[in-house]
Amino acid sequence: MLLRPRHLSLTLTLLTATRQTCRSFTAYATAMSSDPRPIVRPANVLVLSKDPDDPNNKPVYDALGPSSPLGKITATCATVEDVKGLDPSVLSSVSVLFLAWADADLVAAALSACPSVKWAHSRSAGVEGMVSPTLTSHPCRMTNAKGCFSRTLAEYCMSACGYFAKDFKRLEAQKAEKRWDQYAVKEMSTQTMGVVGYGDIGRACGALAKAYGMRVLALRRDPSLCDGDPVVDAAYGSDGVGEMLAESDYVLVAAPLTAKTRG
Repeated sequence: MLLRPRHLSLTLTLLTATRQTCRSFTAYATAMSSDPRPIVRPANVLVLSKDPDDPNNKPVYDALGPSSPLGKITATCATVEDVKGLDPSVLSSVSVLFLAWADADLVAAALSACPSVKWAHSRSAGVEGMVSPTLTSHPCRMTNAKGCFSRTLAEYCMSACGYFAKDFKRLEAQKAEKRWDQYAVKEMSTQTMGVVGYGDIGRACGALAKAYGMRVLALRRDPSLCDGDPVVDAAYGSDGVGEMLAESDYVLVAAPLTAKTRG
C-alpha cells in the first residue's frame, strides 16, 4: 500500500476489521489514485494476533490480499518466538502493526524488532493489555478502534438492564419447570442509569437508555463537557460518584482502565 500523509487518518478505518470499513476503504482507494502528490513510503503490515485464525481478522486479510492495491500483510505472529523467527528483511520492512488482542510482551517484541514501524493500531478500543515501557517510549503513532463497538455494547448494556427489569432468571426457571406463573415486572422508563466514564461507549449506552425513557446520569472528569447534551439529565465530577450511585438503578462502568480507575 502506498500512503500519502493526508490519508493516514482515513487509513485508520481499514484496520478496524469491519465489513463497513472495507467498503469505505474501496472508495478511499479510488480517490487516492487521483492524488497528484508524491508517494512517501510503502506500508507493510505485521499482524499480531493471539489467534492467527481469528475470523474477525478476515476483512483485513481480504482487503490486503495478494492482488490488492491497498497494501500487503507481511506476516502474522502469535508469540514472541514468532517475531524472533521472522527474516530480518521482513522485520525491517514493517511499517504498520495491526494488534488483535496482542499482549504487551508481543507488542514490545515487534516494536523492538521492527525499526521502521510508524503506526500501531489496535483492533479493540481497550489497549491497557498492550501497554509497556517499550510502547510508551516508541515514536510510532498508536491508535485504537474507538467508536467501532459502541452501538453493540449499548445493545448489550440494555439487554443486561432488561434481564433484571423483566426478571429473565425467573422466566428461565419457569421454563425448566414447565410452569408459567404470572408476575410483575419493572418498567425501565421509570428507572435511572448512571454512566461512569461518559465517553463514546458511555454516550451510546446513555442514548439507547434515553430511547427507553430512562433518566441518564453521567460521571466524568469534566462534567461541563455534558452541557447541552440532550442525553444527560445530570452530570457529576469524580467527587460526585456517591451521589450518582445513590440515584441510579443501573450503573454502567465504561471508563478506560488506568491507574486511577483500576479497582
